[in-house]
This record gives sequence, structure tokens and C-alpha cells, in this order.
Amino acid sequence: TDFLSVSFSPTDYIGHAFGPLAVETEDTYLRLDKEIAHFIDFVETEIG
Repeated sequence: TDFLSVSFSPTDYIGHAFGPLAVETEDTYLRLDKEIAHFIDFVETEIG
């Protein structure tokens, strides 16, 4: 079994700096969602 753990510190930092309902926090999570989608697409293409 393979296991990969990835941490995205900006979400924690921005959430604490601006609050959980701030536009900055929402923007950070929307950008993270796109990055995760790109990463998953890459892994599926390259590894299967």
C-alpha cells in the first residue's frame, strides 16, 4: 500500500490571519482545489 501526505501551509496561515469566512480564505481554498486537480490529473496520466 502506498501513502502520500501533502501539507498546504498557506490555507492555515491565511485562515488564521483573515478568519475562516474571509474572501482571502475562500480564494486560497479555490486555488488549492485547482492545484489538487492538476496534481491528480498528473498522477493519473503518469502513473495510472
